[in-house]
Amino acid sequence: MTQTWLSVAIKLPATFDPAYPVKFGYPGTAVRTLAQIEYVVNHSAEGGIDYLKQGQRPGEQASWMFSNALDGTLYQHYPLEAPTWTSGNPNANIHGVGVEHEGTHTANPKFTDAQADTDVRLFQELQTLCPNLGAPVHGQGVRIHKEVAPGTTSCPNNRDRYDKYALIGTEDDMALTVIYIAPQSSPSSWWIYDPLGQTRRPSTLGGFQATTGVGLPPPAAGEETSGFRVEYTHRILPDAEFSAIPQV
Repeated sequence: MTQTWLSVAIKLPATFDPAYPVKFGYPGTAVRTLAQIEYVVNHSAEGGIDYLKQGQRPGEQASWMFSNALDGTLYQHYPLEAPTWTSGNPNANIHGVGVEHEGTHTANPKFTDAQADTDVRLFQELQTLCPNLGAPVHGQGVRIHKEVAPGTTSCPNNRDRYDKYALIGTEDDMALTVIYIAPQSSPSSWWIYDPLGQTRRPSTLGGFQATTGVGLPPPAAGEETSGFRVEYTHRILPDAEFSAIPQV
């Protein structure tokens, strides 16, 4: 199977479930082509990111492609060619890309700004890969769980947002994002994360305190590109997750 992993996401393969050694696909469609992908399906996880990062529910016919954390960190658990068991019916799982969003409808009534921004970046990359992806509007290229599985769920419990998708195709999306990461044990030791190569390299970043939001990251050497606006984001990762990212 060809495997497509997106540059906007951290590659984090789903944990193994002995009850279902392969947690995707259907008879006749064990895998899919990128041309079969027509829309994303947004979900509310009603839970935290630590559970979501498993990429599947042990012992059940449930798995998902992406986990979108409250801080906008995106994890990809299966290659795009894998029709995960996310949205309640084979058609939606074959033609849709399931995105679970951390949080609950009581504590987080709407997807956070960071999650919504990540949803846009995800959609933009899918546009470059999936020729039959619908337009970035509700009901076409962007759908929700209860819409594709009517009568079976209330998900995403009105947490869904569409305002950020309206920016796609405007000059506002002409931006490059520099991602700084640091381990929890040393939150001032910043590295530059390359989502395409899934690697990290040392950074000279100083004076930026992510925990308090004091200061802004300076431009990273080699990251400025003429004609594009450069944005910066930061993420503090668990030590084990940080250490698993190869250094270059």
